[in-house]
Amino acid sequence: MSNSHQFEFVIGVNPGYQHANECQSPIEAVVKAWDEAAESQLADGAMYVPVTMHQAKAVYRREWGCPAGGEDIVIVRGVLNPEFVQIPIAWSATVMLICQEVQEVLGQATATLTLTPCELGYMKSGVK
Repeated sequence: MSNSHQFEFVIGVNPGYQHANECQSPIEAVVKAWDEAAESQLADGAMYVPVTMHQAKAVYRREWGCPAGGEDIVIVRGVLNPEFVQIPIAWSATVMLICQEVQEVLGQATATLTLTPCELGYMKSGVK
C-alpha cells in the first residue's frame, strides 16, 4: 500500500433547474466531455487523468428545482497512481482544470469536487 490521493466529482448533465432530465445519455455526455477536456490538458503538457464513472440521482427539494424522481447526475472518480504520477500537486491541479472544463461544457452552474488522501494498493498479476 502507498499513500495517494483520490477525487470524486459530481456533475449534472441537464443545464439549469426546473428541467425534466432531457439528456438521454447522461454518462455518455460526461464521458465525452471528460475525454475531450483530459486530452486538451494532455496537449497543453499536463497529464491525462483516467477515471471511472457511474450514473446516479441527486435528490433535493422540488422548490429548489429538483425534477420528480431526482436529477440525473454522473459521479466521476479517480485515484492518483504513484507508479505513473510523481507530482501530486500537478495531478490535483489538472483534475481541477478538467472538472471546470466539463462543468462549463455541460452548462452546470454548480458541481462538487472532493479531493482526499487515501491508501492505494496497485495490484499487478502475471496475466497479460
